Amino acid sequence: MMLFFESLIEEYKKLNTQQSKQTIQQIEAIKPKVFEVLVKYADKDENIPRSKNRSINRELEAMLPDFHKEVSDAIEQVINETTSWTTDKVIEFFAVTFGVSLIATSTKEALNKEVINNVYKYRWPNGTNLTDIQYWHARDILDSIRQAVNTKSKAGLSEALKEVEKVLKANRWKTENIVKSDGVNAYRESIIENAKKK
Repeated sequence: MMLFFESLIEEYKKLNTQQSKQTIQQIEAIKPKVFEVLVKYADKDENIPRSKNRSINRELEAMLPDFHKEVSDAIEQVINETTSWTTDKVIEFFAVTFGVSLIATSTKEALNKEVINNVYKYRWPNGTNLTDIQYWHARDILDSIRQAVNTKSKAGLSEALKEVEKVLKANRWKTENIVKSDGVNAYRESIIENAKKK
């Protein structure tokens, strides 16, 4: 059994790496939306008048609800996929190795739902849960984008766009950290809950 779980964790690490890349791509889908706002306020010479910054900030701030949902959906997808993947692997192992009957789809779905609920309810030492983390990750990225635009808009459209790209790249490690830490929570919780059913 130990060999199975040693092999499983190696498989999971590969899955988690793929999930990190995919989540980053989903979150950075905000880039063209930000670019669209900047282009809207740039003149024909690609200058962005300082007088337009307040309007730009308002439009960027208005993106928060949708961006928060996109960030939350991307991270939730990781938790759901990890939970389902782990449950399927563990069930198959027990069925093949010990002749344990495969559980009904409804039972598996209930188990996965319980795992996901537990992951979202888990509170880190700083008191935050995954729902809080999703919101603040979206908030922090958008605030960083707004700050970058305020700082670089006077240098023109091209420089402002480059700075937005830098901000998104600089926040990738935070996304990776969320995917790794909360993804591992889902992985471990799935194993624990499956073991209880055997």
